Amino acid sequence: MLGAAMTSCNRNYHIDGEVDRYGYDGVKLSLLVFDGQKFVCIDSCDVRHGAFQMQGRVDSVRLAVLCNGFEPIMPIFVERGNISVRIKNTELNAEGTRQNNLFYSFLDKKTAYDNRFEDLVQRKNMSFAMNGFFGDFTADDDSIQIVIKESEDYICNFLAKHYKEPVGISVFSMLCDAQPHFIITPLIKRILDEAPESFLKKEYVKRYIQESGYTPSTGE
Repeated sequence: MLGAAMTSCNRNYHIDGEVDRYGYDGVKLSLLVFDGQKFVCIDSCDVRHGAFQMQGRVDSVRLAVLCNGFEPIMPIFVERGNISVRIKNTELNAEGTRQNNLFYSFLDKKTAYDNRFEDLVQRKNMSFAMNGFFGDFTADDDSIQIVIKESEDYICNFLAKHYKEPVGISVFSMLCDAQPHFIITPLIKRILDEAPESFLKKEYVKRYIQESGYTPSTGE
């Protein structure tokens, strides 16, 4: 009996949330997961005095979306352990369990690259506005290409380390969902070409490949 109780506890998730946004007190938050056909609510609670809690049993890692009504707030991996969530105007973060730690550390670094890219593009645009077609933008273009390469190298290296984990497929789907209708960008092509066969056989990846019509040269 004691052993069964301990096993059950080991399969539980516990979410402690902190909310620092106007208008959230008293709001019902929901955790939604996609079951293959539609989104299903697996947990919900009210925000009270800037805090909320959710808990339950989970038999496997599931990627969920924390929502305010029908409005998505942030993704959360529902997995065994204690998960700390912060919802602020300047920050969305979930940590405390492996997949959430990996995912949000990835997002932090990718965001840093994205911000560098945007800053360089704005600087080039300002130079163009001042100098027109007679300006020399070689240095700006070189800096932009360096950031793009560093960002893509980071993404590919991250995926290479985590092909077999839920965070791997989630990062890949996030990159693909940002593209219109199954487009194979140079980055997605590189990911698919370097990925092992086991990753290419995952349902989301296989469907993306089929819809795009691309044939990867596998990394295995």
